[in-house]
Amino acid sequence: MLKKVVFEQMEETANRRGNLIYLESERMKHVELMMLYFKSRHENSDNFELSTYHAKQAMILGHNSGFVQNRLVINLEKTGNIYQAIQLCDIVLSHKHVAIRDDYDFSNRKKKLQKNISKAIDTENDCLFTDEELEMVVENSKVQWRSTQTS
Repeated sequence: MLKKVVFEQMEETANRRGNLIYLESERMKHVELMMLYFKSRHENSDNFELSTYHAKQAMILGHNSGFVQNRLVINLEKTGNIYQAIQLCDIVLSHKHVAIRDDYDFSNRKKKLQKNISKAIDTENDCLFTDEELEMVVENSKVQWRSTQTS
């Protein structure tokens, strides 16, 4: 009986690690695509939008160093989606488990965005993430944060 319990615990741990590896792999694919499309944004007009899309997907999968969030907030600002950029700043600033590096100052960026609100092409009602996506952002960020704490 004890062997069965130990085996089940080992299997559960392996599955959790497997899921974390898969999640990390998918997250990093989106980060790489975000950078690739951003770097080639002048070659094709769709590439900037694709960069934004992949930044958002990386966030949904839990990327939380600040790098993706910084790229996404800049892309949103450049396209006039000021309200959505502010929402992103609020998300980053409200979640303690997000491991944002010090060189990404989302508090000051939010203040700058608020001063430029008259340039917004979006509205307060436009949401960057659906409720389900936001839940995934938060939960997957916690998973990534916890996995870095146990490594």
